[in-house]
Amino acid sequence: LQVDGNGRLEDIEFLSAFKTLRQLTISGLNVEKLPRNLARLKGLEWLTLSSEVLQDVSVLSKITSLRRISIHGGKQLRSLPRFRANHQVYSLSLSHLSPLFDFTNLPSLRRLTHFTTTGMDYIAIPESLPNSVRYVSVYGNNTLAQLSKLEHLPYLQGIKIKDTQLEYIALSLQDMDFLKLHRNERLKRIKLQLGTSCFETFELLDLPALTALETDLQRVKIGELLIGRTGLRELPLITRQMVRVIISDNQLLRAERLFVDEPDHKVSIFN
Repeated sequence: LQVDGNGRLEDIEFLSAFKTLRQLTISGLNVEKLPRNLARLKGLEWLTLSSEVLQDVSVLSKITSLRRISIHGGKQLRSLPRFRANHQVYSLSLSHLSPLFDFTNLPSLRRLTHFTTTGMDYIAIPESLPNSVRYVSVYGNNTLAQLSKLEHLPYLQGIKIKDTQLEYIALSLQDMDFLKLHRNERLKRIKLQLGTSCFETFELLDLPALTALETDLQRVKIGELLIGRTGLRELPLITRQMVRVIISDNQLLRAERLFVDEPDHKVSIFN
């Protein structure tokens, strides 16, 4: 069910009658505080909120059936409520909220696995994220200058960073589904400790300032390696454990040697 327009609080109070509703989108309404009677939606699993004036979402703590929450555009919204222990939320997406947003109550989302922010400025991945988080995506952050401490996320399996002011990355990672770094124009240096880990996808795209990739790829198994439009002049030597390699950097094309041995997998190298 989708409710949108320029309505007021009383215009959405009727929603409590839909007790079996599973998915709800509230968009563009002049609503500062979500009504308490939304707690009557005992079957609600997916909630999307979009409102420029939204300030109070405390009722979310009472909707224990929620599994996915997406909140967009509430510049006055500065925090989430403390969630109950039996909450089922596994996906949280926050977009263009207050620059003073407080992540303090995130640990109460004990089943959270997917965390995404868009257009929100913070200087480090929140240490208050519960250790259950497996996937972190950051889009459009203007203050995230370096990424170096993720030890509080022991089950991390995927990182995507796009359109940020990130300049430096230093991480120790093991067995990731993906590491995707896209359009981070200030990123100059990446230092990774990978050991004998496995990656499904490793992408470095549109990173014009990147001149240093410090890691050992000889013992890493990667399903797909994509490198394009970076400032790299050389790569750590690649082994047969790469299943698919796509390189589209002119400077890398002039490298004397890319592979430790002759690859027996699909390799595409092009301008």
